Parts: sequence; C-alpha cells; structure tokens
Amino acid sequence: TVVLEGADVGECRAIAEARAARDGLAFIHPFDNRDVIEGQGTMALEILDQAPQLDAIVVPVGGGGLVAGIGTVIKARAPAVEVIGVEPERAACLAAALAHGGPVPVALAPTLADGLAVAQLGTLPYAIAREVVDRAVAVDEASIALAVLRLVELEKSVVEGAGAAPLAAFLAGKLDHLKGRNVVLVLC
Repeated sequence: TVVLEGADVGECRAIAEARAARDGLAFIHPFDNRDVIEGQGTMALEILDQAPQLDAIVVPVGGGGLVAGIGTVIKARAPAVEVIGVEPERAACLAAALAHGGPVPVALAPTLADGLAVAQLGTLPYAIAREVVDRAVAVDEASIALAVLRLVELEKSVVEGAGAAPLAAFLAGKLDHLKGRNVVLVLC
C-alpha cells in the first residue's frame, strides 16, 4: 500500500511512524539510521573505483545520511579528499547543526530542491558529518534552477533540484577553490 500524506518530509515521517506503531510494523528512518547511512556510503566505493585521482566530492544534503555515508568511506579510503555538503538556503539544517553544535530545527521555505527540504538534520548523521564533512555551503533558488537547466542542456540529463544542488554550488561561485581540480558531483 502506498500512502502519500503530509506537507513535507517531517509530516510524512510522523504519519509513517504513527502507522508503524499502530500496525506493529517496522519503521526504517530515511536518513537517521545506521544501515541506511552505511548503504549510502557504498556509493563512495564506486566513485573511488572510477575516479581514483579525486580531489573533492560534492554531495547534496537533506537529513544528512548521504553525506555521512559518503564522507565516512571517503575519509577512510582517501582522507585527503575534500568532502563538501550542499543544501538549499531554504532548508540549511547542516549549517545550523554545525553552528549550534548539534541538530536544531530550521524554518523551511518552498524550494526547488524539495528532496532536501528537511527541517532538522538527523542525530546520527550529525555525529558522523561533523567528523567527515570539510565544508558546508548553501545555494539559492536561482542557482538550483540554473543547475537543473544546465544539466539538461549540457549533459542531456533530467535531474531534480535536490540532485542538481552540487552543480548549483559551482554556478553560484561558492566552490571556486576547486577550479581545475578533479571533483565529483553527486547528482542524486
């Protein structure tokens, strides 16, 4: 059974948790779960296999599970590689967590990167990310829109706003220090 309810990720999760409790089902958190984070980290194994001369990896951030998993593997296998998390300005929960020393709720506003629109970074992702993420940047809506367009025009790939966030960081001039270096953008 597919259920589509809730105005945002937080409301959807609350509904799913309540139904799981009511019906005796297991709820698997989409980003604040060790198994999910470990699974997402396998992406970094493939990236390192295909791009061994990597200087930096730029990862979209919502709840933090993806950047925690990728960052853990990257720092274990290639510690010199810079790990950068990118989030929309309208849902900058990683930056807020890093500034406050732990996950804190942030006000959400509509964003093209709706897959990253999470009001609070996960507790486990925060504990990991603070050790493996070298930099966090936030991107505006115009940069996200331009990144989606450029990926269609240049790569013939249709990527949602959340996936286009890493390219948006470059287009916004937030990662100029990486010009001329070997960089992987995680478009997912």
